[in-house]
Amino acid sequence: MHPGDPQATAAIVQVGSERFVLGVTEGERFSSAVGAGGRIVAAMLKNAGLTLQFEGVSAPKSYSYDLAEFPAAYAALVQHCRAPAIP
Repeated sequence: MHPGDPQATAAIVQVGSERFVLGVTEGERFSSAVGAGGRIVAAMLKNAGLTLQFEGVSAPKSYSYDLAEFPAAYAALVQHCRAPAIP
């Protein structure tokens, strides 16, 4: 976002067939609903890409991201942090 641009009211993350709405929490920061973080990570582990779009702006634009390396990066983080993995 640039100064003077309309502020987004939400960020929409589409991962496979799942759609997650992230609400504005502070300025240009967005947060998922309580408990949605694990579902987002699980969807990212199963899908090859995600799309991000901001709502509330005059000309919404979609941004696409490749998740091919996400499962390996996630596994390395879980192993390094010795945290329980999300199924």
